[in-house]
Amino acid sequence: MKKKLMISAVIFVLCMIPLTVSASASAADSKGNEQAQNLQGANNGGIAININGKFLETDQPPVIENGRTLVPLRAIGEALGCEVSWENESKTAIFTQGDVKAEITVGKSSILVGDGVYDEELPIDTPASIINSRTMIPLRVLSECFGYSVDWNAQTKTVTINSKLMSDNDTGEAEEQDKLDTSAAGMASNVMSYANVLMGTTRIIDAVEYKNEDYESLKRELEDIAQTAESKSYDELVSIFSRLKEIDAALSSAAEDAGVSDIVAEYYEPLVEPLNEILNN
Repeated sequence: MKKKLMISAVIFVLCMIPLTVSASASAADSKGNEQAQNLQGANNGGIAININGKFLETDQPPVIENGRTLVPLRAIGEALGCEVSWENESKTAIFTQGDVKAEITVGKSSILVGDGVYDEELPIDTPASIINSRTMIPLRVLSECFGYSVDWNAQTKTVTINSKLMSDNDTGEAEEQDKLDTSAAGMASNVMSYANVLMGTTRIIDAVEYKNEDYESLKRELEDIAQTAESKSYDELVSIFSRLKEIDAALSSAAEDAGVSDIVAEYYEPLVEPLNEILNN
């Protein structure tokens, strides 16, 4: 009677835990991105700079002059993949990436851009300036010199910079990688949900103090799967999901051996629909 009450208590607790791993993970990712953007904006004086999906941190916050965002020259140059040098006498910053070179001089209303064969002076409406001992340069003009697109979100005060001179093949590979990353996240969520359900089964079996070496090994494997799923690739997760089905069958045998098959069936009853959804995805 005591064991029956203990098992019933376990089932009650387990059935109060919904299968919302996927939704929780999605919400956490969204919240994490929002918090990262807010933190980055706070660190950068209210202006966040995102380059190819990564936020840029600078020791001197960006400033806005004449509607243009100015940023520390070395931080932005290196983030764009440029070699950066500084000529102190002329107060000129030189940015080099492959054959393309751009020169920006403090106080000068133009930028010199060249490809090793042809140089051109491009007018700029906001010259580079020195603020708090840091040379600040116009973000947009430098980014566009090296083939980046620049977007400004006034509501969030976020500058988004993306490479736009990718080949069609590179673009296709990037899009395919994005799809794989999304698929991996969804599969990881399914794996964790399935593993959590199976760990619920182990708690029912543990309630009757069932002891078996193979069973203990399965429990350790389940815990490891649940803890490491998010770090696995899509192909690894597919293999792990198949392994979970094998563990499911093994746990059914263990439950029968422990004399709790009917209790496990009772535990599974409210989980059938969400679990089938996971198994069929």
